Amino acid sequence: MIMGKTAVMTGAAGRIGSGAVKKMAEAGINVAMITHNPGPAAKICQECEGFPGKVVAVTNEGGDHAAIQKTFDQFGSVDIVIMNHGGPDHPMDLLDVEPEELDKKFAHQVTMTFRTLKTAIPFLEQSGGGDIILTSSKGAFDGDNSFPFVSSVVNGAVISMTQYLANELAAKNIKVNCIAKGHMQADFLHDGETLDLTLPGPEEFGEAVMDVLNGETSGDTVLLGK
Repeated sequence: MIMGKTAVMTGAAGRIGSGAVKKMAEAGINVAMITHNPGPAAKICQECEGFPGKVVAVTNEGGDHAAIQKTFDQFGSVDIVIMNHGGPDHPMDLLDVEPEELDKKFAHQVTMTFRTLKTAIPFLEQSGGGDIILTSSKGAFDGDNSFPFVSSVVNGAVISMTQYLANELAAKNIKVNCIAKGHMQADFLHDGETLDLTLPGPEEFGEAVMDVLNGETSGDTVLLGK
């Protein structure tokens, strides 16, 4: 029974992330978007008015603990944590990649994820357990070299983190799974760009999140798209 549960989510204010926010709210899950983009987040909150689940935007300017504590205080639990943050990836020739780019991506995609989870896990425990969903890429999942090298290598660590945490947290009634995104619709459009509607978008990402939440497995990485 997921109605009445509360989710905190990073990377919720983009087009793709908003699909998960809306699907969860439609299912009666309260959603706190941990964000530094108040404009897009406010629009998503407005679009979700009247849904069974309440959607709010919580700034992360005061740090992860303050944002998650505020969510816990407002809704009485934190049952779901979704880590969907990530920056743009720029394809380049393998030999043009500088080691510093790996360091920067690792800090953003892996270290930041761990820092947030380290803060969130005690709240999940206090709520009786729950779900963690991480996001990775198809390049990390199967070595598809149509995805950038830096993103694929770093996101491989996210898949490893998923498997390790699933084993570590099973005794605490916390499931941990991952969604590896293939080629997707653009998260943010620049002037003159159009959407490729043949690719998975917000709707499909939201459905993938709900499938994971409604499932019973832990430690899995689910591939979304090609």
